[in-house]
Amino acid sequence: MSPELQRDADRQSALATVLHLARSARNAANADELEYVLVNQTHQLIPYRQAVYWSHDGGVSSLSGVVAADANTPYVQWLQRFFEEVKNRHAAKSDKQPKPMIVDLNSWDKNDTTWSDWLPAMVAVLPVPARKGATGGYLMLARDKGFMPVEINFLQEWIDIWVAEYSTRLAATHIQSTRSRLKQRWKGLSHRGRWITAAIMVLLVFPVHLTVLAPADLIPATPSYIRAPMDGVIERLAVIPNQRVTTGEELFRFDGMSLQNRLALADREFSTTQAEYRRFAQRALYEADSKAELAVLQSQLAEKQVNVDYLRSLNQRAIVVSPIEGMVLLEDPNQWIGRPVATGEKVMVVANERDVAIEAWLAPGDMIDLPAGGEVELFLTNSPLSALNGRIEFISLQPEMRPEGYYAYRVRASLPAGVENVRIGLKGTLKLHGDRVPLIYWMLRRPLASMRAWLGM
Repeated sequence: MSPELQRDADRQSALATVLHLARSARNAANADELEYVLVNQTHQLIPYRQAVYWSHDGGVSSLSGVVAADANTPYVQWLQRFFEEVKNRHAAKSDKQPKPMIVDLNSWDKNDTTWSDWLPAMVAVLPVPARKGATGGYLMLARDKGFMPVEINFLQEWIDIWVAEYSTRLAATHIQSTRSRLKQRWKGLSHRGRWITAAIMVLLVFPVHLTVLAPADLIPATPSYIRAPMDGVIERLAVIPNQRVTTGEELFRFDGMSLQNRLALADREFSTTQAEYRRFAQRALYEADSKAELAVLQSQLAEKQVNVDYLRSLNQRAIVVSPIEGMVLLEDPNQWIGRPVATGEKVMVVANERDVAIEAWLAPGDMIDLPAGGEVELFLTNSPLSALNGRIEFISLQPEMRPEGYYAYRVRASLPAGVENVRIGLKGTLKLHGDRVPLIYWMLRRPLASMRAWLGM
């Protein structure tokens, strides 16, 4: 047979052996049998004298021709040092995928020749990649002669097949061992203990409403904001905080001295322009030049009239009255007297003290799925044993900076009509109801969130 035909026959034989080994791996009952197949039956693919499987988490795990590896024997201890050195050399190269190594132990470590008591000189070290459930490691094959590249290629194909089966067996073994331990513990419980355990399990999955708490207070539901109608200086306030006012009652007035002076000056200018217009109107009857001046004076007179009307409207707006009946909400009246204000600046609020709504501030860590119209319960500080039921109107999309120095979401909720013993300014705690979740999730939601933030996951 020619050399080329012989090489093709050898490759076909090696491929058939890989398929046979793959079938043996699939038929293995557990991870231990798979390790036995790796270190013993790989000999069908590549001849060798000894084989060792070393894992990253367990060290020397399996030896060819041995039922179990004894960690206290000098041979196994030398193997541990050898694989640690191999691992360090691969780490020093910073390769994402370690490559197989062909090692001549005569030149590996000249200060340590104890290997000759157990191993031949030529060694092939093949990385076993990690998969889910398997940490990976190395397969070492030792024999007297060296290893050819084609042999290494077939070994790598076989190792990839083996790792896929090995990771599956490890996962199944872990699940089975966990079930076995739970089953044994269940059998070890007394009859009463089983009932208690079953009751606890049912209780932990019992659905409850996911709830969060937020500080809240009562605010006006439909307030009327009293703003400055013009630029000026407030002369005096006609009301005090919490005073009840009626529609049209005076609230405050601006300093009218400058407005009155401007109005008097505008009236005088208007009267002067009006007298001048009349004089030129009489002269226009017999002087042609006066008719041209008459048109100019007429436009000036209209301009002066507009200025007078504007100043009169400002004088009328200098006294600000209440647009509705209600209570005056004002913090410190003394800070407004003599203070200049701009047009549109809020001075006070007038609202019905019984027509209230709920305003709460929800911390970002407590934000859950809270749909509009969801149920809420308000526990007022002055009545902690009774709750007021309400409905969510809206929740702000972005958190806002609070005066206390933290961010929070604004929550607005409404109360039903006719609620008694409530007024603006009362504070309490708002309980917001979310979707139903198992009790164990309700108990562990905050600890798990804190743990995740602490771990940075």
